[in-house]
Amino acid sequence: MASVVVLGLGGCIDYELRLSSSTLEELVAEYEIRDDELDLSAPVTDERNLIISVLAHMRRGAGGEHYAASLETLRGFAARFPKRISLGGTSVRAGLAMSRLGVPCTLHLVKINDHVRRLLPPSCDYITSAHGDALYPHIVVQYDQGTPVQTGAIDVRAPFPNRLMSMTRQMRRWS
Repeated sequence: MASVVVLGLGGCIDYELRLSSSTLEELVAEYEIRDDELDLSAPVTDERNLIISVLAHMRRGAGGEHYAASLETLRGFAARFPKRISLGGTSVRAGLAMSRLGVPCTLHLVKINDHVRRLLPPSCDYITSAHGDALYPHIVVQYDQGTPVQTGAIDVRAPFPNRLMSMTRQMRRWS
């Protein structure tokens, strides 16, 4: 059945990480991160700076988005935590919600891969402008209120729950 609703120009894979205080504390010790380095506006040039950014956001209870210099940095960080793989992007999430309501749609996807094909419900048809399969995950870090990270050099406790999304600017270079 052809759908009347077309949603477009989006779609991504999200790696939703389940943070653990103990792993963050190990990383703080490994990278010798100090409390005075925590800065919300620090550029994310490597894994150390990504951890600094995550901790700075946690300290304020702030959410947001930031860009990392490389996909390898994001993948390396994500590999340290348990994760759930989900579909992301506003248009795709809208299509998933419509599917649950019994409303079919067609999505225009800018990237495609086996995760997308596996996770899209049958009522969501798609077209793609991608020139082949690619996996470019967004890293979603969600933390609960009160999540602690405490070492000799750091004492952070999230005052509010929130989430932080990390991605790279290399949107056209899929790997």
